[in-house]
Amino acid sequence: MEPDVPLRVAIVGGGSFGSVMARVIASAVAASPERFEPAVAWWVRREEQAAEICNQRTNVAYLGPDCALPDNLHATTDLEQATRGTDVLVLGVPHQFLDGLYPQLRGALRAGAQILSLCKGLHLEGHDIVPLTTRITAQTGYAASILAGPNLYTEMARDAYAEATIGYAAGNRAGALVLQQLCTTPHFGVEVVEDLVGVD
Repeated sequence: MEPDVPLRVAIVGGGSFGSVMARVIASAVAASPERFEPAVAWWVRREEQAAEICNQRTNVAYLGPDCALPDNLHATTDLEQATRGTDVLVLGVPHQFLDGLYPQLRGALRAGAQILSLCKGLHLEGHDIVPLTTRITAQTGYAASILAGPNLYTEMARDAYAEATIGYAAGNRAGALVLQQLCTTPHFGVEVVEDLVGVD
């Protein structure tokens, strides 16, 4: 990532936690125009969901009717359009869908891009248990960190204060600090720790 160039951000996944984090991230992006491009691409699976997000600025099925979405979120069902040339990709899909995404993500992001995983779960390789972030990095070629914490999306949707931790791999502190800025708002606090596997 080039330090003096605004970074392009994309989000993949429109479920409950992906949606509430899309709201957090879009707000943080809007507050940091010197660091991030203002528009945030958001990939969701269903056309009707994308249309609702873009036209009504809501995602009622996952966030309820009273949770407004920022204007700089731009939903699409075209994964390539959403992710091509991205500097920071936020992955918020159920872990069982990740294997189907990897081929489309390889080479789509810019060199040096960061991936922030919101995914919960573990990957089984034979008899070995592999953290999802390890699998994501191996399958995409991009550095992956993970955000986790004792927070509830229903409370976050009401702007109740919440906290989380970003776990990152050794040598990727600069990337983790970018992710921290991307996820920090007056209602959401984030700390970073060099313990990728522990947080995962």
